Amino acid sequence: MDGLLDSAILPVNTVHPDQNRTTRLQTPGSAYAINDRNTLARVFESEPGATFLDFSLDEVLQLAPFLQALNVQDKYLSSIYDEETACEDDGVVDNSLTKAFKERAYDLLR
Repeated sequence: MDGLLDSAILPVNTVHPDQNRTTRLQTPGSAYAINDRNTLARVFESEPGATFLDFSLDEVLQLAPFLQALNVQDKYLSSIYDEETACEDDGVVDNSLTKAFKERAYDLLR
């Protein structure tokens, strides 16, 4: 794998100010993000200067062992950005509902 770290092997899609996109092969150490959260990707996908690995979420999941071997985990959107949820009223934390939600999410993402 060491030989691949300096090779331009990953397709990276860049959004330009005129909203045109180009895809170029980049090295694993180049500046780009990896889409592992579609909701986050949609926020940034049309921003000029946005650079994403040019793979769908399903493809990223399939390529996970390869991407891990390239040591690019710090480029995943979920590693770069924190998602926060806000409540406009005096919301109450319900620990049992939170636990149930986490268990369902875990089962869905396995």
